[in-house]
Amino acid sequence: MNRFLIVSSFALALIGTTSPAKAVPQKRNFVYTQAYDYAFRNQSTVSECIARASAALANNGLGNEVNTQINDDNQSGIVYGWNRDRTETAEIECNRNKKTSFLAYAAFTDDSDFIWKKWKLLKDSDW
Repeated sequence: MNRFLIVSSFALALIGTTSPAKAVPQKRNFVYTQAYDYAFRNQSTVSECIARASAALANNGLGNEVNTQINDDNQSGIVYGWNRDRTETAEIECNRNKKTSFLAYAAFTDDSDFIWKKWKLLKDSDW
């Protein structure tokens, strides 16, 4: 019993004198999405929407790898891009039949403020 008290007292003394560790922000996934009505004024295909969406991704740091796909009848398509270190990605879908566009943005980071600002810039971009 005496030995247990000595060991437990020593353990408590060590815990009491140990400096607290600083909290390290953990990286986590952030995902934002938003749907838009899209008029497609005087556009018979989605090509202009896709081109402008590609520019929006590139202008917001997601142009390191940009790819597009347009369906055979040119009425819907997507553009997606990544940032340089592949921790952020976004996709914009243009659908002329439904007269909509859809934005999805995802990031893996520990800086939620930066990602929120980036999301706001991206969602307010003109495409």
